Amino acid sequence: MSIIDPEIKRTQNQASMKAPKISVTSESFSFHPVLREELLSSFPGAKFREDKSKLSKEELLEFLKDSDGAIVGLDPMDDEVLSRLPKLKMISKYGVGLNNLDLHAMESRGVQLGWTGGVNKEAVSEIAVAQMINIARNISSSRDLLRSGKWVKNGGRQLSELTIGVIGVGHIGSEVIRKLMVFGPQILACDIVSKKDFLEPFGIPQVGHEEIYKSCDIITLHVPLDESTQNMIHKETFENFRPESILINTARGGLVNELDLQEALKSGPLLGAAMDVFEEEPNTTHPLFQLPNFFPTPHISGNSNQAILNMGRSAIEHLRNFFSKDSQ
Repeated sequence: MSIIDPEIKRTQNQASMKAPKISVTSESFSFHPVLREELLSSFPGAKFREDKSKLSKEELLEFLKDSDGAIVGLDPMDDEVLSRLPKLKMISKYGVGLNNLDLHAMESRGVQLGWTGGVNKEAVSEIAVAQMINIARNISSSRDLLRSGKWVKNGGRQLSELTIGVIGVGHIGSEVIRKLMVFGPQILACDIVSKKDFLEPFGIPQVGHEEIYKSCDIITLHVPLDESTQNMIHKETFENFRPESILINTARGGLVNELDLQEALKSGPLLGAAMDVFEEEPNTTHPLFQLPNFFPTPHISGNSNQAILNMGRSAIEHLRNFFSKDSQ
């Protein structure tokens, strides 16, 4: 009769345990060769999207069926979806926005969240500041005039001449402020909690929304989308804006009422607006796109090469940490 070493038996039992089933709903992650390879090195059976079409609710449920863990981008994970995925233990967020996740339902159903705030702050803040310069200095509009055969010399206004309002001083809003300091504008900041420790060394006052609207030449939004911020910028808000002001939204679609924005761009008070996010995405036929003083981008602000790697690796690390503890 042979005696099996307990350590060998334990190792054999661990090896025979079923590996967690991981599914990736994000197309951006799924089609990135480096992220695929890195995820497969830890979870060899991981499943990826094979096309870039938007998943319906039923398609999402079918894709995630029997999954223990999921890397999720923008797909809506509400209570109904979670109720039909009884095996799901962990959602690892690819990106920083949480408005597509029902956090209360996740908690009540025991689904853990893996999330790292600010993982793409450098990328998003660059686009926000770039669009400020673009509109204030008439860069894209001058290009469009030249292409139509018009030589119009209007160099616009330097950022140093302007007052810029930053609404939301979290990971991204604070990075926008750091970047803006080099240009020397006056900056006002607004947040629902005190940001005194961050703002005071820069000499930046924290004020309310109304002060931002009436005092700033440029307003940039960096808040999450929830019930308190849905349509926070609308017709009545625009009535308090400075004439020829500029609005930047690289945060979330739904923060700005898009119909009211059209009117503000056509009739005032806005000189221009730049948006990277929209209520419905993808969208290539929005009436806003026809306005010469509207500068849209297709949700690319957090989509730089480095940001994609940062977001993907963060999502993988959360899965590794969770399932390594879960197997102990």
